[in-house]
Amino acid sequence: GDTVIDVRYNDKSPWPVEADSTGQSLVPRSLSGAGDPSLPEYWTASAAIHGSPGANDAATGIDGNGPVVPGGFSLSQNFPNPFNPGTLIRFTLPKAGFVRMRVTDVLGRHAAVLAAGHYAAGPHSVRWEASGWPAGVYLCVLEFGDEVRARRMLLVK
Repeated sequence: GDTVIDVRYNDKSPWPVEADSTGQSLVPRSLSGAGDPSLPEYWTASAAIHGSPGANDAATGIDGNGPVVPGGFSLSQNFPNPFNPGTLIRFTLPKAGFVRMRVTDVLGRHAAVLAAGHYAAGPHSVRWEASGWPAGVYLCVLEFGDEVRARRMLLVK
């Protein structure tokens, strides 16, 4: 019956917006307890719809016994989609390595580089703030080793 954590959060970026609209709940990024629960970067959206009360959560990358080993390389559909002006893009890596994530318009013209660097194995997310870009269809292209994944995104104004 005691309060464990009392947090005032927002349902807009930089807080995990999925926790307010897709049935997911807020879960800590780390189960170590380190960090400040009043800050948005302390939290992520749960891997499961309706959260994960009393269970381990793959969204944290921690299962209580060690890191979650992802099944493979994946790029999830951005959320929200359509979006204005920002959207969250999640991807999973089966092992550590160099990642490059870029956004182009449908004609292949460069719009943004969202990630370029070495990432650890596991789930990751990147946010694209597209307020300076015109409405339209964009492609998010993720490169990891010899593999490439792409998703269509719709920016509305």
